[in-house]
Amino acid sequence: MPAKGKYLLNDQELKNEVLYRKFSYISQYQPLVLLLGLSMLSCVILLILFFALQLSPSDHCAFVSVVSGSLCVFLCVFVLVCTEMLSQRWRHLLGLIVWATQLTMGYTFIFSGPIILPWDQVPFFLFIIFTVYTMLPFQLWYAVVLSVVSSLSHIMVLTLRLTVYEKKIPDYLAYQLLSTGWCSCVATW
Repeated sequence: MPAKGKYLLNDQELKNEVLYRKFSYISQYQPLVLLLGLSMLSCVILLILFFALQLSPSDHCAFVSVVSGSLCVFLCVFVLVCTEMLSQRWRHLLGLIVWATQLTMGYTFIFSGPIILPWDQVPFFLFIIFTVYTMLPFQLWYAVVLSVVSSLSHIMVLTLRLTVYEKKIPDYLAYQLLSTGWCSCVATW
Protein backbone atom coordinates (compact mmCIF):
# COMPACT_ATOMS: atom_id res chain seq x y z
CA MET A 1 0.00 0.00 0.00
CA PRO A 2 2.77 2.57 0.73
CA ALA A 3 4.19 1.96 -2.73
CA LYS A 4 0.93 3.10 -4.27
CA GLY A 5 1.10 6.41 -2.41
CA LYS A 6 4.66 6.83 -3.60
CA TYR A 7 3.60 6.46 -7.21
CA LEU A 8 0.78 8.94 -6.75
CA LEU A 9 3.28 11.43 -5.35
CA ASN A 10 5.55 10.88 -8.35
CA ASP A 11 2.62 11.43 -10.72
CA GLN A 12 1.83 14.69 -8.95
CA GLU A 13 5.47 15.75 -9.23
CA LEU A 14 5.44 14.93 -12.95
CA LYS A 15 2.30 17.02 -13.42
CA ASN A 16 3.92 19.92 -11.57
CA GLU A 17 7.05 19.55 -13.72
CA VAL A 18 4.95 19.69 -16.91
CA LEU A 19 3.09 22.75 -15.64
CA TYR A 20 6.35 24.44 -14.69
CA ARG A 21 7.85 23.77 -18.13
CA LYS A 22 4.73 25.16 -19.80
CA PHE A 23 4.85 28.28 -17.61
CA SER A 24 8.56 28.72 -18.32
CA TYR A 25 7.96 28.33 -22.04
CA ILE A 26 5.19 30.94 -22.05
CA SER A 27 7.14 33.40 -19.88
CA GLN A 28 10.12 33.24 -22.27
CA TYR A 29 7.99 33.39 -25.44
CA GLN A 30 6.35 36.78 -24.97
CA PRO A 31 9.48 38.88 -24.25
CA LEU A 32 11.32 37.25 -27.17
CA VAL A 33 8.49 38.11 -29.56
CA LEU A 34 8.42 41.67 -28.18
CA LEU A 35 12.20 42.04 -28.63
CA LEU A 36 12.03 40.73 -32.19
CA GLY A 37 9.20 43.13 -33.00
CA LEU A 38 11.11 46.09 -31.55
CA SER A 39 14.29 45.05 -33.38
CA MET A 40 12.46 44.77 -36.71
CA LEU A 41 10.77 48.12 -36.13
CA SER A 42 14.08 49.81 -35.34
CA CYS A 43 15.69 48.35 -38.48
CA VAL A 44 12.80 49.56 -40.64
CA ILE A 45 12.97 53.03 -39.06
CA LEU A 46 16.74 53.20 -39.62
CA LEU A 47 16.30 52.28 -43.29
CA ILE A 48 13.44 54.75 -43.76
CA LEU A 49 15.48 57.55 -42.19
CA PHE A 50 18.50 56.63 -44.26
CA PHE A 51 16.63 56.87 -47.54
CA ALA A 52 14.48 59.83 -46.43
CA LEU A 53 17.65 61.82 -45.80
CA GLN A 54 18.73 60.89 -49.34
CA LEU A 55 22.07 59.49 -48.26
CA SER A 56 24.08 57.57 -50.81
CA PRO A 57 23.96 53.78 -50.32
CA SER A 58 27.33 53.46 -52.04
CA ASP A 59 28.94 55.69 -49.40
CA HIS A 60 27.30 53.80 -46.53
CA CYS A 61 27.29 50.28 -47.95
CA ALA A 62 28.16 48.58 -44.64
CA PHE A 63 25.37 50.35 -42.77
CA VAL A 64 22.69 49.56 -45.35
CA SER A 65 23.75 45.93 -45.77
CA VAL A 66 24.01 45.18 -42.05
CA VAL A 67 20.69 46.84 -41.17
CA SER A 68 18.94 45.11 -44.09
CA GLY A 69 20.53 41.77 -43.21
CA SER A 70 19.58 42.23 -39.56
CA LEU A 71 16.01 42.96 -40.57
CA CYS A 72 15.93 39.70 -42.55
CA VAL A 73 17.44 37.72 -39.66
CA PHE A 74 14.98 39.20 -37.15
CA LEU A 75 12.08 38.47 -39.50
CA CYS A 76 13.16 34.84 -40.00
CA VAL A 77 13.59 34.28 -36.26
CA PHE A 78 10.23 35.98 -35.63
CA VAL A 79 8.50 33.61 -38.05
CA LEU A 80 10.19 30.57 -36.53
CA VAL A 81 9.29 31.61 -32.98
CA CYS A 82 5.69 32.55 -33.79
CA THR A 83 4.97 29.37 -35.75
CA GLU A 84 6.47 27.33 -32.89
CA MET A 85 8.23 25.04 -35.34
CA LEU A 86 11.24 24.63 -33.09
CA SER A 87 11.49 23.20 -29.61
CA GLN A 88 12.71 24.97 -26.49
CA ARG A 89 16.30 23.86 -27.12
CA TRP A 90 16.31 25.61 -30.48
CA ARG A 91 15.00 28.76 -28.87
CA HIS A 92 18.35 29.19 -27.09
CA LEU A 93 20.11 29.06 -30.46
CA LEU A 94 17.68 31.63 -31.86
CA GLY A 95 18.40 33.84 -28.83
CA LEU A 96 22.13 33.60 -29.56
CA ILE A 97 21.46 34.55 -33.18
CA VAL A 98 19.47 37.62 -32.08
CA TRP A 99 22.25 38.62 -29.64
CA ALA A 100 24.98 38.18 -32.27
CA THR A 101 22.96 40.17 -34.81
CA GLN A 102 22.52 43.05 -32.37
CA LEU A 103 26.25 43.02 -31.59
CA THR A 104 27.02 43.07 -35.32
CA MET A 105 24.78 46.09 -35.75
CA GLY A 106 26.52 47.86 -32.87
CA TYR A 107 29.99 47.18 -34.28
CA THR A 108 28.89 48.36 -37.70
CA PHE A 109 27.63 51.61 -36.18
CA ILE A 110 31.05 52.07 -34.55
CA PHE A 111 33.01 51.57 -37.75
CA SER A 112 30.63 53.18 -40.26
CA GLY A 113 30.76 56.76 -38.98
CA PRO A 114 33.70 59.12 -39.34
CA ILE A 115 33.34 60.56 -35.83
CA ILE A 116 32.61 58.71 -32.61
CA LEU A 117 31.54 60.70 -29.60
CA PRO A 118 31.53 59.30 -26.05
CA TRP A 119 27.73 59.13 -25.84
CA ASP A 120 27.16 57.44 -29.20
CA GLN A 121 27.58 53.77 -28.39
CA VAL A 122 27.08 53.17 -24.68
CA PRO A 123 23.23 53.26 -24.73
CA PHE A 124 23.01 50.71 -27.56
CA PHE A 125 25.32 48.27 -25.82
CA LEU A 126 23.50 48.75 -22.52
CA PHE A 127 20.32 47.89 -24.41
CA ILE A 128 21.99 44.69 -25.64
CA ILE A 129 23.12 43.81 -22.11
CA PHE A 130 19.67 44.41 -20.59
CA THR A 131 17.89 42.44 -23.31
CA VAL A 132 20.09 39.44 -22.60
CA TYR A 133 18.82 39.45 -19.01
CA THR A 134 15.21 40.32 -19.61
CA MET A 135 14.04 39.31 -23.07
CA LEU A 136 16.16 36.46 -24.37
CA PRO A 137 15.48 32.87 -23.26
CA PHE A 138 18.64 32.30 -21.24
CA GLN A 139 19.36 31.12 -17.74
CA LEU A 140 20.98 33.65 -15.44
CA TRP A 141 24.46 32.16 -15.77
CA TYR A 142 24.36 32.33 -19.58
CA ALA A 143 22.97 35.87 -19.42
CA VAL A 144 25.85 36.97 -17.18
CA VAL A 145 28.44 35.40 -19.49
CA LEU A 146 26.89 36.96 -22.61
CA SER A 147 26.67 40.35 -20.91
CA VAL A 148 30.32 40.24 -19.86
CA VAL A 149 31.30 39.21 -23.40
CA SER A 150 29.21 42.09 -24.80
CA SER A 151 30.78 44.61 -22.43
CA LEU A 152 34.37 43.52 -22.90
CA SER A 153 34.05 43.19 -26.66
CA HIS A 154 32.55 46.69 -26.84
CA ILE A 155 35.46 48.12 -24.88
CA MET A 156 38.01 46.26 -27.04
CA VAL A 157 36.37 47.21 -30.35
CA LEU A 158 35.97 50.83 -29.30
CA THR A 159 39.60 50.98 -28.19
CA LEU A 160 40.66 49.46 -31.48
CA ARG A 161 38.56 51.92 -33.46
CA LEU A 162 39.78 54.97 -31.56
CA THR A 163 43.47 54.07 -31.43
CA VAL A 164 44.22 52.23 -34.67
CA TYR A 165 41.90 53.95 -37.11
CA GLU A 166 42.35 57.49 -35.86
CA LYS A 167 45.41 59.55 -36.80
CA LYS A 168 45.09 61.63 -33.64
CA ILE A 169 43.98 59.96 -30.45
CA PRO A 170 40.99 61.91 -29.14
CA ASP A 171 41.16 63.67 -25.80
CA TYR A 172 38.04 61.93 -24.55
CA LEU A 173 39.28 58.35 -25.13
CA ALA A 174 40.04 57.78 -21.46
CA TYR A 175 36.63 59.14 -20.44
CA GLN A 176 34.90 57.00 -23.06
CA LEU A 177 36.59 53.82 -21.86
CA LEU A 178 35.96 54.72 -18.22
CA SER A 179 32.26 55.37 -18.80
CA THR A 180 31.88 52.20 -20.86
CA GLY A 181 33.65 50.11 -18.24
CA TRP A 182 31.62 51.63 -15.42
CA CYS A 183 28.31 51.13 -17.22
CA SER A 184 29.30 47.59 -18.09
CA CYS A 185 30.11 46.78 -14.49
CA VAL A 186 26.85 48.31 -13.24
CA ALA A 187 24.78 46.55 -15.92
CA THR A 188 26.44 43.19 -15.37
CA TRP A 189 26.12 43.13 -11.61
